[in-house]
Amino acid sequence: MDEKEIIEAIRETFRYQKVDLFDDVAHLRGGRNHLVLKIDMFVESTDRPPGMTLEKAARKAVVACISDLACKGATPVGFLVSMGLPRKYSGEQDLKLLLAGLKSASEEYGVRLLGGDVNESKELVIDCAMVGRADRVITRGGARPGDVLASTGPFGYTALGLRHLLAGVDVPVLLKEKALFSVYEPHPKLGLCLRLVGSGLVTASMDSSDGLAITLNEMAERSGRKFVIEALPVEDGFAELCAAAGLNPFELALHGGEEYEAVLCIPKRRWAMAKRLAEGLNQPLFPLGRVEEGPAEVWYAPPGQGRPVKVKQEGWVHLA
Repeated sequence: MDEKEIIEAIRETFRYQKVDLFDDVAHLRGGRNHLVLKIDMFVESTDRPPGMTLEKAARKAVVACISDLACKGATPVGFLVSMGLPRKYSGEQDLKLLLAGLKSASEEYGVRLLGGDVNESKELVIDCAMVGRADRVITRGGARPGDVLASTGPFGYTALGLRHLLAGVDVPVLLKEKALFSVYEPHPKLGLCLRLVGSGLVTASMDSSDGLAITLNEMAERSGRKFVIEALPVEDGFAELCAAAGLNPFELALHGGEEYEAVLCIPKRRWAMAKRLAEGLNQPLFPLGRVEEGPAEVWYAPPGQGRPVKVKQEGWVHLA
C-alpha cells in the first residue's frame, strides 16, 4: 500500500469518531478561536536530498508545518520537536547545526519551541508538531463556481532541482541556482496567507507539498467541483528555458512536489482586491484558472491551445 492508501485506511478505521481527517491540519473549537494542530515528519532517507545540510534539514522540518498552517490562515504559536539521532550526528558540531536550523525557522516565522524529545535511531528523523490559532479555518472543500484558482508562488523549480540532485538531469544554467534554493530552503508565504484568509478572500485552500496536480485534484474532489487550469504557475522564461533543454514544463509544474506553496480559491469579484493585497506585501500571486460546476476533475485548458487535457493525480507519494 502507498502513502495515500494507508491514509485512507486510517480514515476508514476512525470514521466512527466523526472527525474530519481530510484536511491539512486538525482543528478544535476553543472559545472564539480555533486551536489548529499539525504534525509532520522529516526522514533522512526520503526527505534529505544530496547537498542538504543538517541545518537546512532541521529548518525544513519546521517549515513543513508552517506551510500547512499558513494555507489555513492560522497563526503559528509554538512547536515541539522529537529528534531521532544516529550516533554519527550526536557530536557537538552536528548538534549545533541541527539546533541552528530549528532556531532559524523559529525566528523567521515567530514560532516558539515548546518542548520535545530526543532518542537514538538508525537514521535522522525530525518529527515536528505545531499548534496555532485562527478565527476560522478554511478547508480544502469550499470552492465555488466562478472562483479564481491561484497559488502563492511559482511551480517547477523544486521538481527541476530534485531531478538534478536525484537523477543527474542537466538543468539550464539560468534556472539552476533558483531550483536548488527551492529544494534546500522553501519559504511558505505565511504573511500573505494570513492577510488573504483574514480578509475573507479565500473559500478553499491547501498546501501543495505533494505536488500541484495532487493538490488540485484533492481540492476538486472535496469541493465537488470542476477545476480548469488556464495557465501554469511558472515565472517568465521558465517554460521556454526548460523546453529548449528538452524538459517538459507541464510535468515539472504539475507533477513535482515539495513546493510548500498555498493553492487558493478566491471569489472572482474579490480577485482584484487579493492582487492588490499581494502587491502591497511584495508577494507573488499566480492566477491558474477557474472553478466550474461539473464533475470533480481537473483539466488543463489554456485558451487557444487545442483540446483540454485531464490532469492526473500524480505527484510526490511515499511507498508508491
